[in-house]
Amino acid sequence: MFLHSESPSESTPVRTMTLRLALLLLLLVNGVLLAANVGVFGPDVPSAWFESEREPERMRRQIRTENIRILEPAPAPGAAAPAAAPASTPAASATQTSIERAALSTANTAGTCTELGGLTDAQATRGVDQLKPLAGVEVERITRQEDSRWWVHMPARDTREDAERKVGELKRRNVGDSAIVQEGNGFVVSLGLFRDKERAQQRLDDLRAKDVRTAVLTETRRSAARTWLRVTASADAASTVATQLASLKKSLGADDLRACTASVTASR
Repeated sequence: MFLHSESPSESTPVRTMTLRLALLLLLLVNGVLLAANVGVFGPDVPSAWFESEREPERMRRQIRTENIRILEPAPAPGAAAPAAAPASTPAASATQTSIERAALSTANTAGTCTELGGLTDAQATRGVDQLKPLAGVEVERITRQEDSRWWVHMPARDTREDAERKVGELKRRNVGDSAIVQEGNGFVVSLGLFRDKERAQQRLDDLRAKDVRTAVLTETRRSAARTWLRVTASADAASTVATQLASLKKSLGADDLRACTASVTASR
């Protein structure tokens, strides 16, 4: 039996052919990978070949964000739908501004009305002079006929000239609020008519303090014209005016201070 052995010269071409095929296959694989990397087979081919389907790319392909819309929550059952806001126009804006200004003006002018009463003309004039400088105040003078019971006066004089001289003496002693009244054939210097005896007595005491000794207090029934001051104050001035009127009632010797209803027109 004879064994055949391959000689080295015969195996060399086979090995050479095998190496060439392996090299060719390697070059082919490298060429395919290079083409895939440069985009010959389309975008993201390497990631499609080698990456897992759990990567974010898979989610991006499945969810199209450009088609997503955020919806408003549905109203609860029975709830009224919100009214649509009206379109703003220049006319509507002007009307709203006018309404707001009118409301503001009304709020600023709403205040108080008070009457200070039972004054002579001279007393009323002094009261008006003290109230006029106050901001937000209007004063109206009102004349009313009132019944009075107590009268402070000087004894009757025979002539008007004598009564006028007596008035001059009283003014030199800083006694005002006097008037000459004809009584029968005589002339009386009146120093005040009062509904209350206490106020009449206070007036007489004030005259005594000014060294007017001949003045007398008598009880009488007579109607006299008395002046009232109707004072209307805005809301901003109400507190100041209330304090001023309380002081005027005492200093002027007014009979009454009471609330009232403001008149439509008033004169300073």
